[in-house]
Amino acid sequence: MSPQRSLLKKSPKFLEDITYTIAECPFDQNDDIFCSELFLGKYSESRLMELLDRFGLLGILHRRGYRDLIVSISRHEDYTSRLYLNFESLDKETRLIELIVREGIFRPKEQLVSSFDFSDGLSMLLIEWLALQDPRGQFREERPPLPGQVYPGLGALINIHNLLKYFARSGRKDALVDVPEYYHAAAIYSRSYNFFSPLAAGQVKAMMRDFDSYPLADISFA
Repeated sequence: MSPQRSLLKKSPKFLEDITYTIAECPFDQNDDIFCSELFLGKYSESRLMELLDRFGLLGILHRRGYRDLIVSISRHEDYTSRLYLNFESLDKETRLIELIVREGIFRPKEQLVSSFDFSDGLSMLLIEWLALQDPRGQFREERPPLPGQVYPGLGALINIHNLLKYFARSGRKDALVDVPEYYHAAAIYSRSYNFFSPLAAGQVKAMMRDFDSYPLADISFA
C-alpha cells in the first residue's frame, strides 16, 4: 500500500437522488417540538450525556483517557439536529463524536419492493453525518486510515448504532436511513442495516465476498 493516497473528489449520492421529498413535516401536528432547540426536539445536553453513558460510549472514552467531556447540540429549521461531543474544550481538534441527523419522509422514486406501498411515505430518521474519532490515536500499519478518516476510530460503532435505533424507536420513526458515501461504510453498515435496493445489496455482498482477502482500506480507496 502506498503511504501517500489522494482522496478522489466525487459527487456522493444523497437521499434526494432516490426519494421525492424529505421536506414534509414528520411530526404529529399536535406536537410543538419543532419550536424546540433540543436535540430531535426532546433531548437536552444532560439527557444526551445520560444516554451516551447508558449505551456504553462514555465508558469507551474513559478507557481511552478522555475526561471533561462536553456535549453541545443545535437544531435547525430543516428538521436537522446536531450533536457534538468534545473533551476539555469545544475546539475542532478535541472533537470525539459528530452526529447530524434529519427527520423527514422517505418516499422512493423507484419502486424496488413491489409488495409494499410507499405512496404515503415512511417517517424516517436520516443519518446525514457520523464521525467517531480518537484525536490522540495513531494509525497502525495493520489498520491504515480509511477514506475520509482524519483520526482513528473509537471502536464504538455498535454503541452509536444502538443509540440511533433508540432515537428512531422513541421518536416513532418507521425507518433509520443512511446513504453511505464510501464502500467501507456500506460494507460495515450491512452488518446491522438492510439495503433498500436488492440490486445494491447483491453488488455490495458480492464485492465483500470477492475482495475478502484484501485490506478494507485498499478496496474502499479503489
